[in-house]
Amino acid sequence: MPSLGQLKLMENLLHLPQMKVLDYTSVEEVGMMVHLAAKQPKAACPRCGKQSEKLHQNHWFLVRDL
Repeated sequence: MPSLGQLKLMENLLHLPQMKVLDYTSVEEVGMMVHLAAKQPKAACPRCGKQSEKLHQNHWFLVRDL
């Protein structure tokens, strides 16, 4: 488990102000796996625009960068 300082460094590197880095690991031949959570308890639904505290969908994303 990364230290609190390492998690803050990863948050700064990713520059996603509304997200908090909970954990990250290095995966051989893949790269980094980063576990994020929203800092705000509510968010606007991208479809209807209503504020909600409930999770509508949960997806895993593979992000590639050269």
